[in-house]
Amino acid sequence: MRTCTISGCEQPYFARGYCRRCYKRIKPAPIPRRKTCKIPDCGAKHSSRGYCKYHYNKLYLPPDYSTKCGRRFRKNHPNYDNDRKTAIKRKALEMLGGRCACCGVSEWWNLTVDHVRPVLGKRKYIGIQMFRSVVRGEADAGNLQVLCFGCNASKNRYERCKIDHEAAEK
Repeated sequence: MRTCTISGCEQPYFARGYCRRCYKRIKPAPIPRRKTCKIPDCGAKHSSRGYCKYHYNKLYLPPDYSTKCGRRFRKNHPNYDNDRKTAIKRKALEMLGGRCACCGVSEWWNLTVDHVRPVLGKRKYIGIQMFRSVVRGEADAGNLQVLCFGCNASKNRYERCKIDHEAAEK
């Protein structure tokens, strides 16, 4: 049976050549976590990704979205995020044709992006991420089609839309 490597200690081996008692005495101190902002000379308490709130917002948020005005900004611009998301969605839909591939509906608020072949085992984009990936060119445009919500819901996991559009027009 192995014993502690410290001379004079005959206790049984625990880890890294030491017994429990000697290991507790010798084990290295834990690596201290960063408590302040990564930016030199800032000194503020870190909030996210190692930055304080001010520097995080400055680096990761759009330039006109500032926490210095915080509540006042959101009060004066209540639809800021919605307007940005709407612009991204409209641009992505235009890039993919802008009309429902099944029934031809063209109102942007009634359109969505659908996978022609289901995506299995790969990263799946959901919601606004899907539209952003189309605009950036990251999504496989050959596997995407624009459908209205009605056609997309009726298609479900089948290959074709189950709505009879000729009967619906009458």
